[in-house]
Amino acid sequence: MPNFAAQIPLVPLRLASLMTPILSDLQIRRRITRLAYQLWEANFGLTDLRLIGIHGGGYRLAELLTAELARIHPTLRLTLSRLTLHKPEPLAQPLTLDLPTDSLHNETVVLIDDVLNSGRTLAFALAEVLRRNPARIQTLLLVDRQHPTFPVAATFTGLTLATTLAEHVRVELPESGEFGAWVL
Repeated sequence: MPNFAAQIPLVPLRLASLMTPILSDLQIRRRITRLAYQLWEANFGLTDLRLIGIHGGGYRLAELLTAELARIHPTLRLTLSRLTLHKPEPLAQPLTLDLPTDSLHNETVVLIDDVLNSGRTLAFALAEVLRRNPARIQTLLLVDRQHPTFPVAATFTGLTLATTLAEHVRVELPESGEFGAWVL
């Protein structure tokens, strides 16, 4: 089995030994395919679907899902957008969504992030999307840590994982190279 912890860039060697692999490259790719099929099945009959990735890992995951959905259902019109917010303090800077203000009206939206911890990031992102009056919002997460502090839940999840509050989940979805997820 490859040592995925050693493949993470910019991680001090002393931290690499503390990382426990939870998803390999192949496992993440399979989960992305499964999640794409779940999205397609849950939205069967729609002609348009808006995917909004939360800046960082969520946006990269949304890119990968968009490509997989296009492969599965080439006639489905997919629109990919990015929502940017300051995760440590969401109110410290304005949230930005790279769309006109009225663009989500009566649309089906899938809000995507890589890891759900307390639900704080997703809650602030949902508030921004709700202001635009979509017809339906679904949430998709690659890893759900099950530590909700805010009343949000994932509609679609790649992996539900029991962790301690002190642990951190790191997901890497590089443009080139292997994907991986670890618990620190």
